[in-house]
Amino acid sequence: MKKRWTMRRALLVLCIASVVFALLLQTFLFHQSLRRQIRAESISDHEISLNKMQTDLSNFIHTIHLDLTTRVNLVQNFLKTKELPVGFKKKLNEFAALLSITRSNFHLVTVKKQK
Repeated sequence: MKKRWTMRRALLVLCIASVVFALLLQTFLFHQSLRRQIRAESISDHEISLNKMQTDLSNFIHTIHLDLTTRVNLVQNFLKTKELPVGFKKKLNEFAALLSITRSNFHLVTVKKQK
């Protein structure tokens, strides 16, 4: 038995097809906009984290620099007075070891904002 295409059936198929197409298009566009939004938020979060790490590292290096400067000034003052306290040679050796350990070059990387 062959079913005939009536106008009613054709309109029903056309409406169902257009609704399915609209839903698929809406899903695709929603996915694209959500992906862009998540990417932008992720980049923003990573940028904030990198800036915080850069600040922490800079503060750490500054603290080490101040500590070393203080120690160098202390050694220079001791050498100028030529009065070496007891156990000072041991302290000088520890200081030399400390200088050899912390004598690395630090390169801070700045975070550039993307347009």
